Amino acid sequence: MKWVLDSIDYIDYELGRIMEIPEAAAFFQGWQTKLNDMIHYADGETWTLV
Repeated sequence: MKWVLDSIDYIDYELGRIMEIPEAAAFFQGWQTKLNDMIHYADGETWTLV
């Protein structure tokens, strides 16, 4: 998965908006549970491009 954002804070903002919609929150939580069961290791990087 790859996300390109202007700010890392934008992820929290967008997820908060999604979770306000009951149907979207239920779908996302189900998807996230399945995804978490498949991930045994994850490595992440945060870059700031200037």
